[in-house]
Amino acid sequence: MTDVTPQDLPVNDQNLYQAFRMMQRKEYDAAENFIKEGLKTAREKSDANLEGLYFSAMGVLYKLKQDYKKAFKFYQQAEKLLKDDPSIKIIMATLLIEEFQQFDTAAHKMDKIIEHTTDPAILHHAKSLRSMAYFQLGKKDKAQQDFDSLVAEDFTKLRFAANINFKVVELFTNKSFLLPQCKTFLQKSLALAQSKKEKVYEVIVQKLLAALETTPV
Repeated sequence: MTDVTPQDLPVNDQNLYQAFRMMQRKEYDAAENFIKEGLKTAREKSDANLEGLYFSAMGVLYKLKQDYKKAFKFYQQAEKLLKDDPSIKIIMATLLIEEFQQFDTAAHKMDKIIEHTTDPAILHHAKSLRSMAYFQLGKKDKAQQDFDSLVAEDFTKLRFAANINFKVVELFTNKSFLLPQCKTFLQKSLALAQSKKEKVYEVIVQKLLAALETTPV
């Protein structure tokens, strides 16, 4: 799951739109100015939803700048205002795993999503992240349980290969863990990418499958 792009924005707000345009162009100072202006307006309007979106945008900005501590703090502020938005929790769990090694916290954050969400793409990412967190915690049985559940999914419900979390397969392949399941996961991913003519993802999955074939059991 990637961060939002200008085309994906849930509101028609020019400052927010321009901020993401500037981020795409790597004009980070300009992006921050648009976000700050938008935050000011959101607060003047007492629009908590819009304010939360701006804090999330600031999180995206600082992730791009590789200042992950600041990014996480902005996502925390966004989460307080957008309590029902699972995508923010997923981004935060990814940072907790990849940057801060806070695996237990990440797993607990995903517990809540898995318990309350029915959206296939959201569930896919939540289970992927929790499986990764469990593995890093040494809870391999729980990691396998989540991963087996992922492999058993109907991948067509994810709609596009872009919605697939490949990081879990990369981790497990690198650690020679659940290799047969990893292969099935990738084969189903490739079938989805081919059916949707997602050429970039076809290449990505084929490379992962090639790497898997050379991984010692």
